[in-house]
Amino acid sequence: MTDKCKVTVIGSFITEEGRRRIAKAERVVKQNPTVNIEVVTIREEVTKYLKQPIQETDWLGEYLEYFREAIHTVDKVIILTQMPTVALGWVMGYAWAWGKPMILIVPEPLNLMGFNAIDSITATLKSINDLKKYDFKEMPYIYEGAEVSAL
Repeated sequence: MTDKCKVTVIGSFITEEGRRRIAKAERVVKQNPTVNIEVVTIREEVTKYLKQPIQETDWLGEYLEYFREAIHTVDKVIILTQMPTVALGWVMGYAWAWGKPMILIVPEPLNLMGFNAIDSITATLKSINDLKKYDFKEMPYIYEGAEVSAL
């Protein structure tokens, strides 16, 4: 295995459960045998912003800078999502604009109406554990996760 790949995992940083899911995905994807995966994590950096009242600092720009930097640094973006949010739309749009393949973990049906991003998704997987077997070298266009629609 000589091929290398940098990935970042982006999901809900707002809740403890969301941060646990991101940490799990970061651990699981390293077990993938198809390429040597390096995880670029931003969990610790962005968590500190969630503890600050919006009125006390202009933290949103700094917060999003971590997402921008991570997306620029990596080869592929893994997105953990269960519902459409403004942040999801921003991340998908930014990754798409920079030509970064996106792998969505979609455990339940997801409606992305208005996102105009369906065609930019490289693959959907049903669970975080599916990251162990996905072919990060060939990056096939597969849809094994729950239904993703734009209707």
